[in-house]
Amino acid sequence: MSDIPRLLDAILVHHAFLRRELDRLDTELVGAPRQIAAPFAHFRRSMIEHMDHEEAEIFPAIRAFAAGHLAAADLPALHEERDAIGTFELSLREAARDAGRLEADLLAMLDDLAEHVRKEDEELVPAVAALVRERAGPAAAMRPPTAAPPPTGRPAPRPIPIPPPAPARAGLRGGLVGLARRMWGKAHGPVE
Repeated sequence: MSDIPRLLDAILVHHAFLRRELDRLDTELVGAPRQIAAPFAHFRRSMIEHMDHEEAEIFPAIRAFAAGHLAAADLPALHEERDAIGTFELSLREAARDAGRLEADLLAMLDDLAEHVRKEDEELVPAVAALVRERAGPAAAMRPPTAAPPPTGRPAPRPIPIPPPAPARAGLRGGLVGLARRMWGKAHGPVE
């Protein structure tokens, strides 16, 4: 049996925690200085939209696929909003220094987000990709992934990547946090 449902459930626990913290911190940051309020507002809006999309479209389709009720070709594409969220996350992490008593809470929320992203990037996506390869057979691994046409008013989707088997990925730095750190570093210098 696939670990995919267990992974989705674990990620949904992170979603529930993040939603609670976003609501609580939104209330507590009323009247906060702009250098913390603005990055938090962007981050909050982006995260809520991202989680709503995952919970309404992505995760149910992945569950259906794992249960054998959906073909791989019908899996929805992942969207590039994750890149923007990473940028907001880094801005918020930097701005947390100005959050006073809420700094620790903001950083704890962002640390949980990093673990959430790690589970998606390093566990869920490879598990789905492995199941796609398993069901499609060896010839499918050679075909490039294709994206569905973008829905009206949304950015072009990015297909779920089908990475090579684990030994070929060893040593590669991946995931949202790595990408966001590289993007931030190009514009603002390295992030430690």
